[in-house]
Amino acid sequence: KRVVQKTNKLRRVGSLATVDDVGKPREYAGAVPEICVAGRTNAGKSSLINHLLNKDNVARTSSRQGLTSSIDLYMVNDAFVLADMPGYGFGRTVGRLNRRWDREWKPLIYEYLQHSDVKAAIFVADVRWVPTEEDIHITQALRECLVPTLLVMTKDDGILDRAVWDAEPSSAASSSHHKNPARDRPHYGSSPAEARAWLSARIRGKLRWPDNMPHIHYSVYSRKGRSHLRRWIASFCAAHDREEAQSMLEVAWSRYATEQQLVDLSVERREKNERANC
Repeated sequence: KRVVQKTNKLRRVGSLATVDDVGKPREYAGAVPEICVAGRTNAGKSSLINHLLNKDNVARTSSRQGLTSSIDLYMVNDAFVLADMPGYGFGRTVGRLNRRWDREWKPLIYEYLQHSDVKAAIFVADVRWVPTEEDIHITQALRECLVPTLLVMTKDDGILDRAVWDAEPSSAASSSHHKNPARDRPHYGSSPAEARAWLSARIRGKLRWPDNMPHIHYSVYSRKGRSHLRRWIASFCAAHDREEAQSMLEVAWSRYATEQQLVDLSVERREKNERANC
Protein backbone atom coordinates (compact mmCIF):
# COMPACT_ATOMS: atom_id res chain seq x y z
CA LYS A 1 0.00 0.00 0.00
CA ARG A 2 1.35 3.42 -0.94
CA VAL A 3 1.80 5.86 1.89
CA VAL A 4 3.40 8.63 -0.20
CA GLN A 5 1.28 9.73 -3.15
CA LYS A 6 1.59 12.23 -5.99
CA THR A 7 -0.58 14.54 -3.88
CA ASN A 8 0.08 14.35 -0.16
CA LYS A 9 -1.69 15.73 2.90
CA LEU A 10 0.79 17.11 5.40
CA ARG A 11 0.54 18.78 8.76
CA ARG A 12 3.19 19.70 11.24
CA VAL A 13 2.67 17.80 14.49
CA GLY A 14 5.60 18.99 16.55
CA SER A 15 9.14 20.22 16.82
CA LEU A 16 11.86 18.96 19.14
CA ALA A 17 14.24 21.82 19.89
CA THR A 18 15.86 20.61 23.11
CA VAL A 19 16.77 17.34 24.79
CA ASP A 20 13.86 17.81 27.22
CA ASP A 21 11.39 17.92 24.32
CA VAL A 22 12.26 14.35 23.31
CA GLY A 23 10.75 12.87 26.46
CA LYS A 24 7.47 14.76 26.19
CA PRO A 25 4.42 12.74 25.00
CA ARG A 26 3.39 13.18 21.38
CA GLU A 27 -0.19 13.17 20.16
CA TYR A 28 0.41 10.40 17.61
CA ALA A 29 2.57 8.17 19.86
CA GLY A 30 1.99 4.51 19.01
CA ALA A 31 -0.63 5.31 16.37
CA VAL A 32 1.61 5.66 13.32
CA PRO A 33 5.27 4.79 12.62
CA GLU A 34 7.99 7.42 12.73
CA ILE A 35 10.74 7.64 10.11
CA CYS A 36 13.64 10.06 10.49
CA VAL A 37 15.83 11.65 7.83
CA ALA A 38 19.42 12.52 8.73
CA GLY A 39 22.39 13.85 6.80
CA ARG A 40 25.14 16.38 6.45
CA THR A 41 24.24 20.00 5.76
CA ASN A 42 23.87 20.79 2.03
CA ALA A 43 23.88 17.09 1.15
CA GLY A 44 20.43 17.49 -0.40
CA LYS A 45 18.33 16.36 2.58
CA SER A 46 15.77 19.17 2.41
CA SER A 47 15.52 18.96 -1.38
CA LEU A 48 14.97 15.21 -1.13
CA ILE A 49 12.14 15.64 1.39
CA ASN A 50 10.39 18.27 -0.73
CA HIS A 51 10.81 16.22 -3.92
CA LEU A 52 9.75 12.99 -2.24
CA LEU A 53 6.52 14.54 -0.96
CA ASN A 54 6.00 16.64 -4.09
CA LYS A 55 5.88 19.83 -2.04
CA ASP A 56 7.81 23.07 -2.35
CA ASN A 57 8.48 24.26 1.17
CA VAL A 58 8.08 21.39 3.62
CA ALA A 59 11.79 21.52 4.40
CA ARG A 60 13.58 24.81 3.80
CA THR A 61 16.25 24.61 1.13
CA SER A 62 19.13 27.05 0.91
CA SER A 63 22.85 27.25 0.25
CA ARG A 64 22.98 28.84 3.69
CA GLN A 65 23.96 26.31 6.33
CA GLY A 66 22.14 25.52 9.56
CA LEU A 67 18.57 26.36 8.55
CA THR A 68 17.18 23.20 10.18
CA SER A 69 17.83 23.82 13.88
CA SER A 70 15.35 21.37 15.43
CA ILE A 71 13.80 17.98 14.72
CA ASP A 72 10.67 18.90 12.78
CA LEU A 73 7.84 16.35 12.77
CA TYR A 74 5.36 16.08 9.87
CA MET A 75 2.34 13.80 9.63
CA VAL A 76 2.12 12.46 6.06
CA ASN A 77 -1.29 11.27 4.84
CA ASP A 78 -2.13 10.17 8.40
CA ALA A 79 0.07 7.16 7.63
CA PHE A 80 3.45 8.00 9.18
CA VAL A 81 5.46 10.81 10.74
CA LEU A 82 8.53 12.12 8.96
CA ALA A 83 11.19 13.56 11.27
CA ASP A 84 13.52 16.07 9.62
CA MET A 85 16.72 16.19 11.69
CA PRO A 86 19.25 19.06 11.86
CA GLY A 87 22.18 18.92 9.48
CA TYR A 88 25.79 18.95 10.59
CA GLY A 89 29.29 19.49 9.19
CA PHE A 90 29.50 23.25 8.77
CA GLY A 91 33.20 23.60 8.02
CA ARG A 92 35.86 25.37 10.01
CA THR A 93 34.78 28.82 8.88
CA VAL A 94 31.32 28.56 10.43
CA GLY A 95 32.37 28.49 14.07
CA ARG A 96 29.06 29.67 15.50
CA LEU A 97 27.14 26.84 13.84
CA ASN A 98 29.76 24.30 14.91
CA ARG A 99 29.43 25.44 18.50
CA ARG A 100 25.63 25.15 18.31
CA TRP A 101 26.03 21.66 16.85
CA ASP A 102 28.28 20.52 19.70
CA ARG A 103 26.22 22.24 22.40
CA GLU A 104 22.63 21.74 21.22
CA TRP A 105 21.99 19.71 18.08
CA LYS A 106 24.32 16.74 18.56
CA PRO A 107 22.95 15.92 22.06
CA LEU A 108 19.42 16.39 20.68
CA ILE A 109 19.96 13.90 17.85
CA TYR A 110 21.55 11.28 20.10
CA GLU A 111 18.78 11.66 22.69
CA TYR A 112 16.17 11.33 19.94
CA LEU A 113 17.72 8.16 18.51
CA GLN A 114 18.07 6.54 21.92
CA HIS A 115 14.68 7.39 23.41
CA SER A 116 12.24 7.71 20.50
CA ASP A 117 10.22 4.95 18.89
CA VAL A 118 11.73 5.41 15.43
CA LYS A 119 10.75 2.62 13.03
CA ALA A 120 13.52 3.32 10.50
CA ALA A 121 15.91 6.00 9.26
CA ILE A 122 16.97 7.43 5.93
CA PHE A 123 20.58 8.60 5.88
CA VAL A 124 21.34 11.11 3.11
CA ALA A 125 24.83 11.42 1.62
CA ASP A 126 25.96 13.44 -1.39
CA VAL A 127 27.34 10.83 -3.78
CA ARG A 128 30.16 13.20 -4.82
CA TRP A 129 31.51 13.86 -1.31
CA VAL A 130 33.86 11.82 0.85
CA PRO A 131 32.10 10.97 4.14
CA THR A 132 33.40 12.84 7.19
CA GLU A 133 34.02 11.71 10.76
CA GLU A 134 30.66 13.20 11.70
CA ASP A 135 28.95 11.08 9.03
CA ILE A 136 30.63 8.01 10.51
CA HIS A 137 29.56 8.96 14.04
CA ILE A 138 25.92 9.48 13.06
CA THR A 139 25.66 6.21 11.11
CA GLN A 140 27.40 4.41 13.97
CA ALA A 141 24.86 5.91 16.39
CA LEU A 142 22.03 4.64 14.19
CA ARG A 143 23.51 1.14 14.29
CA GLU A 144 24.13 1.26 18.05
CA CYS A 145 20.50 2.31 18.60
CA LEU A 146 19.40 -0.57 16.34
CA VAL A 147 17.59 1.74 13.93
CA PRO A 148 17.22 0.12 10.47
CA THR A 149 18.76 2.58 8.04
CA LEU A 150 18.52 3.01 4.28
CA LEU A 151 21.48 4.84 2.73
CA VAL A 152 20.34 7.30 0.04
CA MET A 153 23.04 8.82 -2.18
CA THR A 154 21.73 12.12 -3.48
CA LYS A 155 22.70 14.34 -6.43
CA ASP A 156 23.06 11.36 -8.72
CA ASP A 157 22.96 13.71 -11.70
CA GLY A 158 26.31 15.10 -10.50
CA ILE A 159 27.98 11.77 -11.27
CA LEU A 160 28.50 12.98 -14.85
CA ASP A 161 30.94 15.53 -13.43
CA ARG A 162 32.93 12.72 -11.83
CA ALA A 163 33.17 10.46 -14.87
CA VAL A 164 36.23 10.56 -17.08
CA TRP A 165 36.02 9.42 -20.67
CA ASP A 166 39.01 7.71 -22.26
CA ALA A 167 38.71 9.70 -25.45
CA GLU A 168 40.90 12.77 -25.79
CA PRO A 169 38.96 16.06 -25.71
CA SER A 170 38.35 17.68 -29.06
CA SER A 171 40.48 20.58 -30.19
CA ALA A 172 37.49 22.87 -29.69
CA ALA A 173 37.11 21.69 -26.14
CA SER A 174 40.83 22.02 -25.53
CA SER A 175 40.79 25.63 -26.62
CA SER A 176 37.74 26.49 -24.52
CA HIS A 177 37.78 28.43 -21.29
CA HIS A 178 37.41 25.30 -19.14
CA LYS A 179 40.38 24.94 -16.81
CA ASN A 180 39.90 21.24 -16.08
CA PRO A 181 39.38 19.15 -19.23
CA ALA A 182 38.24 15.57 -18.75
CA ARG A 183 41.74 14.09 -18.90
CA ASP A 184 42.86 16.24 -15.95
CA ARG A 185 40.11 15.17 -13.58
CA PRO A 186 40.60 12.41 -11.00
CA HIS A 187 39.92 9.01 -12.55
CA TYR A 188 36.58 7.84 -11.15
CA GLY A 189 35.71 5.66 -14.12
CA SER A 190 35.47 5.53 -17.89
CA SER A 191 31.67 5.97 -17.86
CA PRO A 192 28.97 7.35 -15.58
CA ALA A 193 28.04 3.79 -14.58
CA GLU A 194 31.58 2.99 -13.48
CA ALA A 195 31.90 6.35 -11.72
CA ARG A 196 28.64 5.64 -9.89
CA ALA A 197 29.91 2.22 -8.81
CA TRP A 198 33.22 3.61 -7.58
CA LEU A 199 31.72 6.59 -5.75
CA SER A 200 29.17 4.28 -4.11
CA ALA A 201 31.93 1.92 -3.01
CA ARG A 202 33.89 4.84 -1.57
CA ILE A 203 30.94 6.06 0.51
CA ARG A 204 30.08 2.56 1.74
CA GLY A 205 33.71 1.93 2.64
CA LYS A 206 34.24 5.21 4.47
CA LEU A 207 30.97 4.82 6.41
CA ARG A 208 31.83 1.19 7.19
CA TRP A 209 28.42 0.39 5.77
CA PRO A 210 27.50 -3.25 6.47
CA ASP A 211 27.78 -5.54 3.46
CA ASN A 212 24.21 -6.76 3.96
CA MET A 213 22.64 -3.27 3.97
CA PRO A 214 21.41 -1.55 0.78
CA HIS A 215 21.74 1.88 -0.71
CA ILE A 216 19.86 3.68 -3.48
CA HIS A 217 20.67 6.64 -5.71
CA TYR A 218 18.48 9.73 -5.88
CA SER A 219 18.19 12.81 -8.08
CA VAL A 220 15.62 15.58 -7.77
CA TYR A 221 16.26 16.55 -11.40
CA SER A 222 15.94 13.22 -13.18
CA ARG A 223 13.55 11.83 -10.51
CA LYS A 224 15.84 8.83 -10.22
CA GLY A 225 15.08 6.86 -7.07
CA ARG A 226 11.89 8.64 -6.00
CA SER A 227 9.50 5.76 -6.63
CA HIS A 228 12.05 3.37 -5.13
CA LEU A 229 12.32 5.44 -1.94
CA ARG A 230 8.53 5.74 -1.69
CA ARG A 231 8.28 1.95 -1.84
CA TRP A 232 10.87 1.62 0.90
CA ILE A 233 8.92 4.00 3.15
CA ALA A 234 5.76 1.98 2.53
CA SER A 235 7.65 -1.18 3.50
CA PHE A 236 8.94 0.44 6.69
CA CYS A 237 5.42 1.51 7.61
CA ALA A 238 4.11 -2.00 6.99
CA ALA A 239 6.78 -3.61 9.19
CA HIS A 240 5.58 -4.59 12.65
CA ASP A 241 8.79 -3.57 14.37
CA ARG A 242 12.42 -2.61 13.79
CA GLU A 243 13.48 -6.25 13.47
CA GLU A 244 11.15 -6.80 10.53
CA ALA A 245 12.25 -3.53 8.88
CA GLN A 246 15.89 -4.60 9.30
CA SER A 247 15.11 -7.98 7.78
CA MET A 248 13.50 -6.26 4.78
CA LEU A 249 16.67 -4.28 4.13
CA GLU A 250 18.91 -7.33 4.39
CA VAL A 251 16.75 -9.52 2.15
CA ALA A 252 16.43 -6.82 -0.52
CA TRP A 253 20.20 -6.27 -0.71
CA SER A 254 20.86 -10.01 -0.75
CA ARG A 255 18.61 -10.38 -3.79
CA TYR A 256 20.28 -7.44 -5.53
CA ALA A 257 23.78 -8.78 -4.88
CA THR A 258 22.94 -12.21 -6.29
CA GLU A 259 21.08 -10.92 -9.36
CA GLN A 260 23.51 -8.15 -10.37
CA GLN A 261 27.02 -8.52 -11.73
CA LEU A 262 28.81 -6.34 -9.21
CA VAL A 263 32.00 -4.56 -10.24
CA ASP A 264 35.07 -5.36 -8.15
CA LEU A 265 36.31 -1.92 -7.23
CA SER A 266 39.03 -1.43 -4.64
CA VAL A 267 38.63 1.92 -2.91
CA GLU A 268 42.18 1.82 -1.64
CA ARG A 269 43.61 1.09 -5.11
CA ARG A 270 41.62 3.86 -6.80
CA GLU A 271 42.51 6.41 -4.14
CA LYS A 272 46.19 5.48 -4.46
CA ASN A 273 46.02 6.03 -8.22
CA GLU A 274 44.21 9.31 -7.69
CA ARG A 275 46.97 10.59 -5.39
CA ALA A 276 49.63 9.43 -7.81
CA ASN A 277 48.04 11.41 -10.66
CA CYS A 278 47.81 14.64 -8.68
